[in-house]
Amino acid sequence: MECELSMSDERVLYGLRVHDEGHVRVVTLDRPERRNPIDLEIRPVLTAVFDEADADPDVRAVVLTGRDGAFCSGGDLSIMHKMAPHDSVPRLQAAQRIARAIAGSGTPVVAAVDGGAVAAGLGLALCCDRVVASTTAVFDTGFVRVGLGTDLAASWALARRVGVARAQQMMIFPERLRGPEAFNRGLVDVVVPPEDVLGRALDDARRLATLPPRALSLLKRHFASMGNDLDQAIEDEIAIQAELMTTDDYAEGIAAALEKRPANFTGR
Repeated sequence: MECELSMSDERVLYGLRVHDEGHVRVVTLDRPERRNPIDLEIRPVLTAVFDEADADPDVRAVVLTGRDGAFCSGGDLSIMHKMAPHDSVPRLQAAQRIARAIAGSGTPVVAAVDGGAVAAGLGLALCCDRVVASTTAVFDTGFVRVGLGTDLAASWALARRVGVARAQQMMIFPERLRGPEAFNRGLVDVVVPPEDVLGRALDDARRLATLPPRALSLLKRHFASMGNDLDQAIEDEIAIQAELMTTDDYAEGIAAALEKRPANFTGR
């Protein structure tokens, strides 16, 4: 697995493509055959990409997108159900480092969402400072369908956008929201046709890149300090997920999702 980043016109890393357009860095999730999951191998690579962008004064904004009509399908269920419970905490910590690298950086990040932003993919999108969605994008809050709580700071990010009470309702009654409804509910900032989503995100990032970087960095960190505490939310998510991954209901939820059948939860 390659985490070291060497500068070139386009860098191909594990599950990612990275290139610069002026002062805008474009990060593309690049496993379309799996709908761009956040698997174990991509987590340190994606974290390193965002840490590098934040440390580079020539990078003034970042666009995060997914390849071939999919944003991010979240965790890879085909791998998750094979993992031993004692592996859950390191896996979760690796995912949460991505959330910290995006939400905790001083560099503004624009998400360009086409296709599904599912579970951890939802958290990935909502941790960004601006979300541009296509009319056909789908935002899926369905963690609980497979017996899990939230991941990748999704609880923190969703609550910041829609409020705690509405975020709770969206998690305990899972929803799949198309781009226009997600806009009406406050999850996204702009909705455009699918063919325009990346272009609009790039335009917005270029606008951000013309503004004073220090002012943007301090404003981003100032707003991040308001309301719910990111670090506490992340620690809570890790503890909840680690406990739930030991339950029979989690095993049943993953099996049902893979077998495309209704789950039979027993409370154990």
